Amino acid sequence: MYKDFTNDGGVWVKPIINFEQAARMIEPGSRVMIGGFLAVGSPHGIIGKLVELGTGNLTVIANDTGFPDKGIGRLVVNRQVSKVIASHIGTNPPTGQQMNAGEMEVQ
Repeated sequence: MYKDFTNDGGVWVKPIINFEQAARMIEPGSRVMIGGFLAVGSPHGIIGKLVELGTGNLTVIANDTGFPDKGIGRLVVNRQVSKVIASHIGTNPPTGQQMNAGEMEVQ
């Protein structure tokens, strides 16, 4: 929990959810926008839980697909992404391989 101080000196306490709770909010077939740049600043905890849960058929909107063992790349390698909308896929060879095999749509 964290405190959010109001202008009048009052305190609101807002609940915080854990990685698993956040990952479970993402259903198969969802579109997800994931932050980060080449896996730096990516939500690794939530991505890890998505990998564990096997949530698939995802459309990922991101700057890039990370590396095979980091960031969004873990979802790609685990074949949980059916479509990616990104500006760069070159650091993750499985993205290109799946695209060329017709297994993943890339825009």
